[in-house]
Amino acid sequence: MSGKRLDPVTFEIILHKLNQIAEEMCISYVNCSGSEPLVQANDANAGITLPDGSMVVVGPYVIIQANVLPLTVSHIMKRCRENPGIGEKDMFICSDPWVGPIHQPDITTVAPLFHEGEIFCWTGASGHQSDVGGKDPGGFSIGVVDVHQEGLRMPPVKLVEAGELRQDLFDWIVNSVRDPLVGLDVKGQIAANHVGQERLIELIGRFGAKAVKASMEESIRYTERRLRRRLRSLPDGTWRTRQHIDHDGHAPNLYKMECTMTKRGDSLSFDYEGTDPQVRSQVNCTYTGLIAGTLTPVYIMLAHDIPWNRGVLNLVDIRAPEGVINNCTYPTPCSMATVSACYLTLDLAAAAINQMCAASPDYHEEAMAIWTAASVAPMVSGTSQHGHPFSLVEMSHFAAGGGALTHKDGQDSAGMYFTTTPLISNIETTEQFYPVLYLFRRNLPDTGGAGMYRGGCAGEIAFIPHDMQKEFHETVLIGTGHEMPNSIGLWGGFPGGTGRHILIRGSDVQDRIAKKAPLPAALEEMGGEQVVFPPKAPRTPFYPDEIWYSNWQGAGGYGDPLDRDPEAVHADLSAGLVTRACAEEIYGVALDPEGQVNHPATSALRERHREARRARAGGGSARPGDPPALAGRGLRANEYVVWDEANGELACRKCGFGFGPMDADPKERALSEDAPLAVGGPVMGQLYDRGRFVFRLYYCPGCVSLLECEVLRKGDPPVWGRLSATRPRPGRKKA
Repeated sequence: MSGKRLDPVTFEIILHKLNQIAEEMCISYVNCSGSEPLVQANDANAGITLPDGSMVVVGPYVIIQANVLPLTVSHIMKRCRENPGIGEKDMFICSDPWVGPIHQPDITTVAPLFHEGEIFCWTGASGHQSDVGGKDPGGFSIGVVDVHQEGLRMPPVKLVEAGELRQDLFDWIVNSVRDPLVGLDVKGQIAANHVGQERLIELIGRFGAKAVKASMEESIRYTERRLRRRLRSLPDGTWRTRQHIDHDGHAPNLYKMECTMTKRGDSLSFDYEGTDPQVRSQVNCTYTGLIAGTLTPVYIMLAHDIPWNRGVLNLVDIRAPEGVINNCTYPTPCSMATVSACYLTLDLAAAAINQMCAASPDYHEEAMAIWTAASVAPMVSGTSQHGHPFSLVEMSHFAAGGGALTHKDGQDSAGMYFTTTPLISNIETTEQFYPVLYLFRRNLPDTGGAGMYRGGCAGEIAFIPHDMQKEFHETVLIGTGHEMPNSIGLWGGFPGGTGRHILIRGSDVQDRIAKKAPLPAALEEMGGEQVVFPPKAPRTPFYPDEIWYSNWQGAGGYGDPLDRDPEAVHADLSAGLVTRACAEEIYGVALDPEGQVNHPATSALRERHREARRARAGGGSARPGDPPALAGRGLRANEYVVWDEANGELACRKCGFGFGPMDADPKERALSEDAPLAVGGPVMGQLYDRGRFVFRLYYCPGCVSLLECEVLRKGDPPVWGRLSATRPRPGRKKA
């Protein structure tokens, strides 16, 4: 403020008002819309940037939606200033993945706010549309080979000029898509920008332009300062993570994605070297998806109490070779970026960050396993019972499972990791507006990753066509993680269950409806012929006597399942979240004839499980040491492997077995075995198994505690993580 320091009280008030404005923009956008992804799943966001596009405020809805705004604004400032010009009350719309949106269905609208003849800031809104034309309904075109087959791809163009909607451009957009609700969604973005700018003008009128601008700029510096302190308080080290895409829309081809995260002092870098090259299918993402996917877990895990803005990106180095799956080049298709390459980028970064946090004495309790790691959804299109075209993007998968924490279970139906305002569709509302009838929607047992603390369960849905206007509907299927799980557990926790798409043909459900008989309440009760569909499938006819069934992935667990409280297993059993078979085989819990925990028998069963582990891993008896004193808090390389200050080595806190110096990888001295994925549970890719993956389990040679488990493609080396050889200095939790 022209050399005058902004007082902290005014700064806090303005900062909170800016966040309130972004939230009100989100609310206005969704309330003016009418499509399933926005109204019933909050698949949108809004934000405010500086004139150059630097992020100032991220709205509270889907985080990756707001992260696209800076690139769009930056491009407009470079390319549109002279022609067509940037004027007061203008708005620009964009759906080009190389200029901001992560994929074409995430249409973005941004607007400059002028003050005294200069651009003061930008507001923007982005949201997932129910259709953008292209090869298949719903915006996720399957089996394409270039971006031109994927539908509407608008560079930034002026949608509103001097406050007037350009009707010709608006008509062109609506004419390019199948679902007329897209037009209402676009007008919802215009409304969001109007609301944001009205509130900003009020804020400027109350505090003055200099104070508001100074608060915006100071918020970025404030975030940098606080995040630097937080990073300095976390352990130094290097952590590598790996994920796979198991189908590309053409065939069940496998693609590897890797990330190496390095933390040194107050610097944090993510390097995606080792990721497979881009492919001629829709699973890739552009640079925008790379940045948005990486920043999201940084926000959530390292800046949960710090403003989310450009200050975070200033401290994070993100590198990926040009032309890999998560940094693809034009004209590589990317319509499924959000549920493939961008989402798995998020998972890779999140897994590394959580390992770092779990190692920290100060942040151990905030670390968590991977939440439901990818979207799995059917989309239905056709003519509605009301006589107009429709494209239903089924959003129940937003009821995703939360990853287990280091001290408690993850939440069932917690919501998607990338949104702070989770919401799922109301079945009755969906049935009111779309010609489908649900048989059920519920949690699926045995899909939450097993562990000392369990991951949140997956969900399952089944529905049929209903009140049809034509002979059949059409479906398009999206998903990743059917052959192998992406929801990786943390430090011995099992991964969550995998996704499935199943079409049931020849069912008697219509006869049951006619006779008012009970409807099928489980997959096993549906009868007929079950046809397993791949994770991604192009449009398929959907007839009245058929049922679509889908389940999404569960979330990862934490710690050795044999260390889970037997009574917690019993509670899950009573709630229908775990079956008796998994209670005995995975958790080692023995039940009496009345279904209660038999504690002596449980202790004996768990000991037999540990003996079997040693036999399978080929390990003899190992010489234990003296368990180190951790006193509840201390540097860790694992839930069981901790830094033994007295002896200067990593050691098992249960039996004292030594694992070497601080920068050693405990896996190098651990016992290990390769097992089938089915060891992790009954929904672990069995329907899609091609023998390409193994479940590698690592045990302490002394007490045979499960240190870590990995989902590995056969022949691939293990992933690894190493703390720095330098003892990190203690930090404060409140940075």
